[in-house]
Amino acid sequence: MEKKKYLAMGISLLLGMGISVSAEADSSVTLNTVYVTADRNNLQDDEYAGGLLGRTANVGVLGRQDYMKSPLSSTSVTSKAIFNAKNGSSTFSNAVTLNPVVQSVGGNAWNDIKMKGFTVSLHDIYVDGIQGLMCQATIPTNFLERIDVTAAPATLTNGGAVINGTSYGTVDLIPKRAGNKPIREIKGTFSGKSNYETALDFGDRFGANKEWGIRFNGSYQDGIGEVDRENMRRADLFINVDYTKENTKFNVFTGHFGVDERGIDYPFSIDDALELPKPPSDAAGFQAPWTQLKYDNDIVGFSLEHNLADNVTIFAKGGYHEENYFHCLDMYFPTLMDDKGNFEAYIEDLPLKIFRKSFSVGLRSDFKTGDVIHHTVISTDKSWMSEVMADQPEGFKSPKFNGNIYDNSIAKSIKPDVPYVWGDWDYSSTFGVSVIDNMEFGALGIMAGLRYQKEDQSSGYKEFGVAPSLGLSYQILPEISIYGNLTQGMIPGRIVPQEYANKGEFLKPTKTIQSEVGIKWDNKKVGGSISLYTVSKQVPIANPKTKILAYDGIQESTGFQMTVFGEPIKNLSLVGGIAYTATKNNGGSSDGKEWSATPRWNATLALDYQATEQFSVNSRLVYNSEAWLDGDNTRKVPAWTRVDVGATYVWNKDTQPITLSCNILNVFNNRYWYGAGWGSVYLAHARSAVISLAYSF
Repeated sequence: MEKKKYLAMGISLLLGMGISVSAEADSSVTLNTVYVTADRNNLQDDEYAGGLLGRTANVGVLGRQDYMKSPLSSTSVTSKAIFNAKNGSSTFSNAVTLNPVVQSVGGNAWNDIKMKGFTVSLHDIYVDGIQGLMCQATIPTNFLERIDVTAAPATLTNGGAVINGTSYGTVDLIPKRAGNKPIREIKGTFSGKSNYETALDFGDRFGANKEWGIRFNGSYQDGIGEVDRENMRRADLFINVDYTKENTKFNVFTGHFGVDERGIDYPFSIDDALELPKPPSDAAGFQAPWTQLKYDNDIVGFSLEHNLADNVTIFAKGGYHEENYFHCLDMYFPTLMDDKGNFEAYIEDLPLKIFRKSFSVGLRSDFKTGDVIHHTVISTDKSWMSEVMADQPEGFKSPKFNGNIYDNSIAKSIKPDVPYVWGDWDYSSTFGVSVIDNMEFGALGIMAGLRYQKEDQSSGYKEFGVAPSLGLSYQILPEISIYGNLTQGMIPGRIVPQEYANKGEFLKPTKTIQSEVGIKWDNKKVGGSISLYTVSKQVPIANPKTKILAYDGIQESTGFQMTVFGEPIKNLSLVGGIAYTATKNNGGSSDGKEWSATPRWNATLALDYQATEQFSVNSRLVYNSEAWLDGDNTRKVPAWTRVDVGATYVWNKDTQPITLSCNILNVFNNRYWYGAGWGSVYLAHARSAVISLAYSF
């Protein structure tokens, strides 16, 4: 309570500073609009010094916002940083963790992440600001120009269609569009033990004034990855067509991506009575080679902006997603049974089908009242989802499988016949209205917003809620601004999944509330921020004894973060930071307990040095402090550090470039576990290489 009191005092102080100073400010001072109009077809023009981060990030209906003027904390990871973060099938999680408040809690099969201690479901991330177009598995990255991360409740700016209860944090995947220069690239990549990938990237603009653009990205990957027996076969194809002329901007994209993974990279559970064992010395896997995760995704999305007048813009977005899991045949949570490394597991196969669609429309307008400039947004959005999941038939008894983490004996197990039956379809829809006014008064910026949201479920349950938000920024010097926000997000209600004893019950909608104050700086070469925050959210917790999933107290995260990025020395670029987050339960049966798999300290630092025009080297350091293995806070996962290094050489840079790059991941071959939550862990990948050769013509 004392921390919350101090944080509230800090926000009050910030409010007071902003109001008292602005009263003395010269009323002739005018800030640029918060709607940044960088060339959307060429986001390279928007890169910060060094090229690893962008100046702006997509913040839903607000559009792309400059980080210095926004009252929120956002990071925009560029294609250069994504390329440097190439990491087999976990490139997505390796890239987003360049932001120190983001933590990886997944592997190759599930690229799961947390943000400030709160789980961000991959089902709930966005593609070009459109809801519901990604799956809860391996996220493709070859089609991405940026990954925009905003650490704040998201429903006000991004809408409310979430499947798995994510209401904190937004991850927006920004697809590549055709730039002002044609691109034609063929790339081959080797990773893991014997995994090969071929990727194509073609883009060009057409028309009398180059108003039409088309970008094509495709890749095919197959072979053994970083984990023993894990064969990752993946294919994707994305096409993005855009049109820009005078007052109209339009684009439509479509994509197909699928995975057939055998010997799945899944987490490993530790029996309640046991300590965490010593990690195996090799790239051990804990799933039989015949386990299979096979799925396909088909997506379509569009966006439209049209200027009705110089100060009025109408916009619309929409998307459709078909997600088919043909097989989820896995040894669910293999569990350590003794201190010699022996474990046992049971089998399940739970195919799944999900269909999602969404549509949003809104109006932006700029006007002035006295000395106050207003940038207002009124938007409405609706999303629909239908899903059906299979289960094993009544009376099915899974055989028990035994293995040992040190001898790979699980590989000898024989594949059983696992029947399944389809359940009933569930349907849900979310409707919402957001109203936002971004006001500028001299050096003071105020963002005031209100979100109304209504939920409908096929069970007959209906609910609505209202969530206000407030943000402030004040530019005390051209290079320094202070900011604060009190933001709320709506969490839709959800039906309890089939694996719990109370399956079919409905958990009511709740809210996430954040309080944050901070300072940002930017001298055009180096930028960064420091902030203090508190985030609270009522979350469902599974009782391990009764197997009941229900609300049980409030999860609260309190901490601070510091980030730095840019080019402090000519040809040396960096991005990094450090975050401290204490995540505890308030109330309920686990009152005062810290959340599992949530280290208090996270740190990251990525460097890239351009030694010559042709040759560059890069490195990455990631640190997680110790974290609780279980929710009872009786056992810990030790702290760990990982170091990656890489180099790139380019021939014929100004004509038809040939680019050779090599990244060595976990260069010191540090063997460690990292937390996945609820008494389970992942084994870190052993040292491996990612080698690619690209030809542009």
